[in-house]
Amino acid sequence: LGIDAGSTTVKAVLIGTEGQLLHSIYRSNSGNPVPAVKEYLTEIYEKYPNIQIASSAVTGYGEELLKNAFRLDFGIVETIAHYTAAKY
Repeated sequence: LGIDAGSTTVKAVLIGTEGQLLHSIYRSNSGNPVPAVKEYLTEIYEKYPNIQIASSAVTGYGEELLKNAFRLDFGIVETIAHYTAAKY
């Protein structure tokens, strides 16, 4: 699970064990990313009720807030997240 909590939007992706895109969002956060991410996670667990998320990371403006609010595994500097994604 990867989340980019920007100052105005939230982008998130759920990637499967084979690297396939399972679910994604791009939506406004209305100044508070917590409700948008909570809604996204609810959607994931409704669509995949038996899912076990192996790892999670967050980057962006709301990194620390979301990391603490949802007990995400990693907070990553945005430029490193971009580099890692581009390399992949």
